[in-house]
Amino acid sequence: MSHNETATLKNEGHSLSTSNKLFNRNYLMLFQGQFVSRLGNSIYSIAIMIWLKQITDSGTVMGIFAASTALPMIMMSAIGGAVADRFPRKAIIVGTDVVSGLAMLFLAATFYANLPPVYSIAGVFIAGLIMSTMRAFFGPAINAAIPDLVPEKRISGANSMGKLSEKFSQFFGYFFGSQLLMILGLPILVIANGISYLLSAFSESFIHIPQRLPEKTKGVKAYLRAFKTDIGEGLRYIGRNRGLKKLLYLSISTAFFSTPIMILLIFYVTDFLKLGEQWFGYFLIDFGIGSLVGTIIVSIFNVHGATRKFFLILFLIFEAVGYVLLGQVSSSEQALALVFIGGVMNGFTTISIFTLMQIT
Repeated sequence: MSHNETATLKNEGHSLSTSNKLFNRNYLMLFQGQFVSRLGNSIYSIAIMIWLKQITDSGTVMGIFAASTALPMIMMSAIGGAVADRFPRKAIIVGTDVVSGLAMLFLAATFYANLPPVYSIAGVFIAGLIMSTMRAFFGPAINAAIPDLVPEKRISGANSMGKLSEKFSQFFGYFFGSQLLMILGLPILVIANGISYLLSAFSESFIHIPQRLPEKTKGVKAYLRAFKTDIGEGLRYIGRNRGLKKLLYLSISTAFFSTPIMILLIFYVTDFLKLGEQWFGYFLIDFGIGSLVGTIIVSIFNVHGATRKFFLILFLIFEAVGYVLLGQVSSSEQALALVFIGGVMNGFTTISIFTLMQIT
């Protein structure tokens, strides 16, 4: 969540939702739209990782791909937060999904053009950069919108349901992704992912998102000054809020250290454990199921205060230790057990950090 979104929530003080139910019409439309795009993206994610390994067999290339697709989202997240505060969030959500869908269809066209593999790889990188940039705007808009789509007491539940949607879509996507890659080929899967984004945008176009917009500014220079002011206010708010600053550092550091593990997992499975590529999907499913269990634990027990802080720190330590132990085991059963435990820890910590940042 960006600095400015947090400031916005703090300033508004309460949810703008007029419904007293979690599963109201607006939230359901958003939920189903996200599920469709997440399912398509999960299938695409595993397929593109397997395809890149088959084409390049290079951990360096895959690492560069991961870094290049993550950097735009990191660098532009503050701008994305300011945009989410100053422009209609519905337009941002729908627009970014449309652009992501078109980027996928453009990538599919490069595959059908029968170009040398290097051009297809370049297309994958370009599409990844575009989609990462879109997520830098989509994420803050979604995060800022959810508290105004559901009652304040249901925000944690909405976050958990969003995580459940993500994990179920990943479960089906990772399970069928490698098989669909072999049966249909990557171009068809890329087209399907593009269509899923466009369907998501269509569903989201029917959502009404209540929002207090600031007074409109006139001229490009005025907008730039307003963005600079918004970003500065957000940074100052973070600086004044000691707890929020720690949460932000924690969120960034966990993402920084955990992402390479997921990227290199395919090499761990195929080169270290000597298993087939389809096992990469099984390991991702295993992690996803564990994360789903962790999410359910958050929803059921709904811990607060010092208790949440204790379990958050404890589970972060357990997750880190589990990743270290992965290099010490040689059987698939032991590795699957460690990955599952890591998923449980990850699900709990992700939702806990996310909820704390929204309500702080």
